[in-house]
Amino acid sequence: EAFDLYLIGTEHKHLFTPADLELATKYYLQAVALDPGFAKAWASLSIVQSFLSSLATTPEALASILAEQRSYIEHAVAADPDFLEARVLLAEAYGRMNWLNADPDGQFAAKARQLVADIVQRWPERPQAQLAQGQLLYNLERDYTQALVHFTAARERLPNDPVLLSSLSGSYKRLGRAEEQLATENRL
Repeated sequence: EAFDLYLIGTEHKHLFTPADLELATKYYLQAVALDPGFAKAWASLSIVQSFLSSLATTPEALASILAEQRSYIEHAVAADPDFLEARVLLAEAYGRMNWLNADPDGQFAAKARQLVADIVQRWPERPQAQLAQGQLLYNLERDYTQALVHFTAARERLPNDPVLLSSLSGSYKRLGRAEEQLATENRL
């Protein structure tokens, strides 16, 4: 039954409307309530929160959404420490705190750097390693040009990955490449 709830949540997640993202959250939460070790459902909850964070209208709302996102992805990694995609999402969640200037003591930046180093060491040939490196450059270094190099390399093998497409779109936006940003957003 947990897997069925996960599949229903995934259907809603892929529709990308605010109402469907809320429904996806509901179904994923039901799935992890039935199976707390369901790492993919925890990771999907994190992805939904990432998308919902773009709709936050106040800094407080954004902080709350991001705290949930980190909690969900930490659950996924705890449930399956070898789940590469979850580790990439966790590194991105930590790095994003730095990007938002919500990391006064640098603890999230340090965690992000360690996770990305581990990802690159353990899975150097996987496109997720390129994605993680790009996110680190984007969130910690604010080097959008080099981030785009890594995202573009990852896109060859992850052409429809929503996290990657969102990262690409953000880089294009920061670099003033509006047409490419719009084309990428239309693929989400």
